[in-house]
This record gives sequence, C-alpha cells and structure tokens, in this order.
Amino acid sequence: AHLPAVLAGSASPLQSVTVQFPDPWFKKRHQKRRVVQPELVACVAANLAPDGFVFVQSDVRDVAEAMREVLEESPALAPAPDCQ
Repeated sequence: AHLPAVLAGSASPLQSVTVQFPDPWFKKRHQKRRVVQPELVACVAANLAPDGFVFVQSDVRDVAEAMREVLEESPALAPAPDCQ
C-alpha cells in the first residue's frame, strides 16, 4: 500500500526488483495474502527502467508458478529470453 508513495518520491526508475521466498501462504484460500499481486506488478512495471528486470524466487513450486502467472499477465513486462 505504501510502495506507490515511496516510488513517487524517487528521481530515477527502478533498475531491478527482487522478491525472494515471499509467502508462507501455500493454501489456495490464502492467495489473497500473497505478496505478488496484480497491483504490485502494475506499480513495479510503471516504475521499472526500460532495461530493468524483476526476479522472483520461491522454494514452493505452486507459489513460484502463481507468481509467474501474475507477472505474465502484465502487458508491460516481458519474460527474459532464457526464461521462456
């Protein structure tokens, strides 16, 4: 909720964003509590440098796949050539 305000005060775009092992919420009913949500992705994409990147990592396959799906839904982001 505070990220847009923090980024609004920045003089330069983000070069990279990393989200590593973010969620202890493995059950489907807890998906609404996950960190990587469309709102976060939209905010990051709007503030990411043209050559910037987003790196996400999880040790739980379902969480990693869910994060990838949310990121892939953003028209402003494209997967790196070696991640397709």
